[in-house]
Amino acid sequence: AAGTPEDLYRDFVNRNDNLIRSAGKTMRIWGDDLFPSSQVGLDSDITVEEWTDEPGGLKPADLAANGNLIVNANQDYLYYNEHDTNLPNTTPQRIWEQFAPGTFNGGYTLPGGDSDPHLAGIEFAEWDSSAEDPGQLERDLQPLDQAFGQRAWGSALPYPTWSQAQPAVAGIGLPPGYTATPLGGITTSAANTIVLPDGTIATYRVGSDCNVWGTNQSAPGGPFVAWTQLSTGGGFTGTRSEEHTSELQSHHD
Repeated sequence: AAGTPEDLYRDFVNRNDNLIRSAGKTMRIWGDDLFPSSQVGLDSDITVEEWTDEPGGLKPADLAANGNLIVNANQDYLYYNEHDTNLPNTTPQRIWEQFAPGTFNGGYTLPGGDSDPHLAGIEFAEWDSSAEDPGQLERDLQPLDQAFGQRAWGSALPYPTWSQAQPAVAGIGLPPGYTATPLGGITTSAANTIVLPDGTIATYRVGSDCNVWGTNQSAPGGPFVAWTQLSTGGGFTGTRSEEHTSELQSHHD
């Protein structure tokens, strides 16, 4: 009997799966090209990454019934494109307060919900439409990664809102030995990070010019502003409060 274009695509995918398995590896594919077929079934040992609800396409429950493992990359919550305002970029608040690991794009779920055995994990995707400063991108991604990391654990949220979680997030801090990517050509010392009274995070470091530079979030859980030079010739500049200056000094003592 005559097959369909989807059958041809499935055959291609399955042949590649056999090749990849022969090398001791697991094949992973995006799910937006999977539609019902009449002749060829999808190999059940392929892991499918579900990021969007393609009209007429297979749903997460269909893939689970076929035996496939599924990674949730829901574009409503787990996609970010630096500086592209035409896309529905996610925020730490949305990930923390609204995203559920077992709910896929379009509101589809698996029979076992967040603990379904076919749910292999979740995936955060970052795209660049234009050349981005790596240091700035790294800083903008930090709060997103922090919220994402908590949801990836699958445990109950320790705080109901992202804003309420800020003191704990700041207290945990960054990994031991972490060194931030220099921003805007600044070659720096290790960063000192503090939580300000309004819940925002500020970071200070000594640049290659031997001056102190600082950056801070524009709002709790929000992106970081551009680095600002805070000292010149041994003295501080700008209008930073005495409180911030004393906190900075205590980090350097």
